[in-house]
Amino acid sequence: MELVEVLATDLRAGILPTVTLARLADEFELVRDVYEAHRVGADVADAWHRASTHPGCASLRWVASAWAVAHESGAPLALVLETVAADIERELELVSEIESAVAPARSTALLMAGLPLFALGMGSGMGAAPVHVITETAWGALAVSIGSILAVLGVVWVDKIADNAERA
Repeated sequence: MELVEVLATDLRAGILPTVTLARLADEFELVRDVYEAHRVGADVADAWHRASTHPGCASLRWVASAWAVAHESGAPLALVLETVAADIERELELVSEIESAVAPARSTALLMAGLPLFALGMGSGMGAAPVHVITETAWGALAVSIGSILAVLGVVWVDKIADNAERA
């Protein structure tokens, strides 16, 4: 987002794209190819598309599209990039809200997985011999096996639900 904001601000201020891209190439390694493409007259939009394939840079595809439209139609790139920067900011806020929304579910799943250990400690503290029951009796071993399987499945299930919510 910072990269797009700087690019939009510089272009709006009348700074040439070559100067802005050169400065950004020093700050952001992924802009180097874009700067080189602009410097030699290659397809800058395609260079932005390649930069958008880096992890965490998917929003740069919008910059690529904006650059292509501005190049083809002569539309003011700075105004379009300001809109793109605002959209990226909204997208980041949405991702943050979704992560915040699923965090309690993930925490609850981990808490539920850890409760049996707490119960063992509590049972031992009360004088009942839960460790003896689960290690020395068939029913105890069966209960631990089934409980462990269910706890793992529960954590995986909640994690999968949270991942799907984050991707949507």
